[in-house]
Amino acid sequence: MGKGFINYDVDTTNLLLKTIKDHENLFPFDTSPMEGSSKGITSGAVVEALKDVSSKMKGYFLTEKNLKSIYATADEGSKAYVGYNYPYAIYLYESSKGGWYDTGQVGGDDLFNAGEFYTKIQIDEKIAELSDKADNLEKESVKNDSEKEQSVSTPSSFKICDREGRVLLKVDERGSSSTAYLVYKEGKLVGTINAEFFKKIITQENGNIYQEGDSLKICDREGRVFCIISPDGIRAINFLDKEGNSPFLSEAPSDSRIYGRKNKQWVPIEIVNGETKGFFTGKNLYTLCDSLGTAGVWQNRLCELTGMTFDNTLNTDKFYPISVGGTQTGIFEDGCGLQRSLNLVKLKEDHQIDVVFIENINDYTKASGSMAGDINDVPWMLHDKRFIDEDIYENPASVISFWNDNFNSIVSGIEQKLGTALMFRIGGSSTAYKISILSKATENGSLIIGVGGITFNVEVTKEMSVEDIVDKIVEWQYTSGWTDVKTSSSSVTWNYYTKNEDKKVTFNTSNTGISFRIETNNQSDSDAEYNSEIKSISLIAKCFVGNDLSKWNDSSFWKLSTEISLVSAYKGMLEFLKKELPNALIYWLLAPRYSIKRSGAEYIRPDGSFDILKFNEIEGNTFNKLIDIQKEVCALYNIPTVDVISKSNINLSNIFTFYPENNVHPLNTGYNRWGESISRQI
Repeated sequence: MGKGFINYDVDTTNLLLKTIKDHENLFPFDTSPMEGSSKGITSGAVVEALKDVSSKMKGYFLTEKNLKSIYATADEGSKAYVGYNYPYAIYLYESSKGGWYDTGQVGGDDLFNAGEFYTKIQIDEKIAELSDKADNLEKESVKNDSEKEQSVSTPSSFKICDREGRVLLKVDERGSSSTAYLVYKEGKLVGTINAEFFKKIITQENGNIYQEGDSLKICDREGRVFCIISPDGIRAINFLDKEGNSPFLSEAPSDSRIYGRKNKQWVPIEIVNGETKGFFTGKNLYTLCDSLGTAGVWQNRLCELTGMTFDNTLNTDKFYPISVGGTQTGIFEDGCGLQRSLNLVKLKEDHQIDVVFIENINDYTKASGSMAGDINDVPWMLHDKRFIDEDIYENPASVISFWNDNFNSIVSGIEQKLGTALMFRIGGSSTAYKISILSKATENGSLIIGVGGITFNVEVTKEMSVEDIVDKIVEWQYTSGWTDVKTSSSSVTWNYYTKNEDKKVTFNTSNTGISFRIETNNQSDSDAEYNSEIKSISLIAKCFVGNDLSKWNDSSFWKLSTEISLVSAYKGMLEFLKKELPNALIYWLLAPRYSIKRSGAEYIRPDGSFDILKFNEIEGNTFNKLIDIQKEVCALYNIPTVDVISKSNINLSNIFTFYPENNVHPLNTGYNRWGESISRQI
C-alpha cells in the first residue's frame, strides 16, 4: 500500500497546532512528549498517534517482568508487546484475569527490534559522544530558514528510548513517529500534535471523525468518508507517493461519487450519515453451527472486517440455541440442525435476520453408506416433535415391533402436522444420571445443577407442579457431550456420549425445599446412589414424510429417523430457511476438520514432515465425501459456499500456528484467519 502525506507546510502546521494548544491536556499520552521535526508533520506521525490512542498501547518491553515493573496496573484493555524482536507476544491487561497476561497471539512492528536498543549505561556513553553533534544540529536548525534542506549522515533508522526501554521517538526513511510532538517556531513552543488534533482540529475545521470499534473514519464536511484507519491498515479514496503521484496503475473515476478499491477495480462507496456503507455494513449475522461456531471468535472477526453485527448470547442461548457443540443436522436431539433452524426462524419475531452461515463437520459420520443419500432424495424438515410414552426400549427393533402393533392407535391420537417426529427412548450403557423429583418447592428459589463440572441455575416457584419443574430443567441446553431427556413426568436423565467415570452430575436444591433422588450407573461417584439399572438414553423417531396430510394414516409414509438421509435433511432445512427468511443471505461454510498429532501418526514421516497423500488417505476420504455432499446440495439451491478449507492458507505445514495438537477446534489465531478468509470470499 502506498504512503499518504499531509501536504501542510510548516507555517500552516504551526497555525493549526497553536489553535489546539489549550486542549493538549484532554488526551494525555502514557509517556512525556518528545520534540519533533520543525519541518512539518508526516502521515507516519498521524497514524502512530492514532494507533496508540485507540489501542491503549503501552509500548514494547523486553520481558514480562519489565512490563509489570513499569505498569503494575493499567486501564482495562491496555496492550503491550513483549520480546526482543518481531513477532512480539501480545499482552493485555484485564483485572479479572489478574492483570497482565499473554494472549497467545503475536504482532508488532516487523521493522522494529526491541533487542537493538541501548542499555542505560550505553546511552550514558553515547550522550557524551553525541552531545556536541546535537548542539551543532540545533544551532544549524535555528539559524537556517525552514526551506533550506539540511543534509546529515545517519543510520537507516534511529530510535530514542527512556530508561525503561519505552520508545519515545523513531526516525527512518518513512518519516518520524513519536508518542507526541512539540512544535516550535523561531525557538518558541507554538503547539502540540497529539490525539486532540484529530478530535478538535479535524472535526471543527475540516470534517468529522467517527469511531467504530478499533477503526477511525475521517470524513469531509458533507460526511463523505475519505480515510479509514484500523489495525488492518489505512484505506482511503486515494494515496499519493512522495512525488505526489498515485501509486495505482489506474486513477479513480473523477465523478462526484466516493470510490474504493475492490478486486483491483474502483467501485463506488455508499455513504450514509457520514459512514461508509459497504454491502454488509449494519447487517445482522447469525450462524447455524456445531461447536466450531459457539465461541463466536470467527464471527466477531468477520464483523470487524465487514461492518456486520453478531450477538453470541443469541447464538448460544440456553433455551433456543442456534449453534450447539457436538450436534449433527439430522439427529433429533434438542440441538440438531433441524431444531436449531426452527430456533433461528423463531428469532425473526424480534430480530432482523440478514445473513446466515450454516456449518457442520460432525455430519461426516453420516456422509458414507445408506445414511448419506443422494441428490434425488425427498426433502424432509422437522416441524413438530413429541414423545409417545415414557417407556425405555431395549433397541430399535423393539421400537419397530411396538409401532407395527399399535400404529393406528398411535397416529389417530396425534395432531396431524407435516414434518412430525414421534420420539422413542432407547436405553444404553454410557455414563448416565437420573434425577427424580419427589416433591414440589416450598420456597421460591434456584436449583443448582452441575453437569460435567459446569453449573446451571434453574429458577423454580412454589406454584410449579413436579412436572413443571421437570419441564423447566429440560429447557436448558447443557454442556457439550451431554444430553438430557425427560424420562417421565417426574424424572430427567443426563447422558454422556460414552462411558466415562470422571463425568458426573450434581444436584443442589438450595433453599427451595424440593426433595429428590439422584441415581447413576457410575460406580465411582459416591455422592449419588449407584443403580446398575440406570440406562443412558438415546432417541429414535418415526417421522411422517408425506407432502400432504392425506397420507397420515398410511404407514408407508412413516419412516425411522435413521432412514432419513443426510441429503434429505439438508434439502429440507434449506427449503425451510429460504421460505421463512426470503430476504436473508444464506451461505454454507465449508470448514476444515483438522485433528493433527505432532508424532506417532502414520502420516508423519521420520523427519517430522507430513505426508499429505497419506493424511488424505487416512483422515480425509470420509470428510471429503461430506464436503462433496454439502457442495452438491448448495448448488441445487443456489446457496453460495464459502471455502475456508482451501482458501484460508491453513495447511499441514503451518497447522500448529492455528490449531492445538489433536483438536478440531482452532486457536484464536485460526478462528481469526477463518474470519479474514470469509470476508475476502463474500
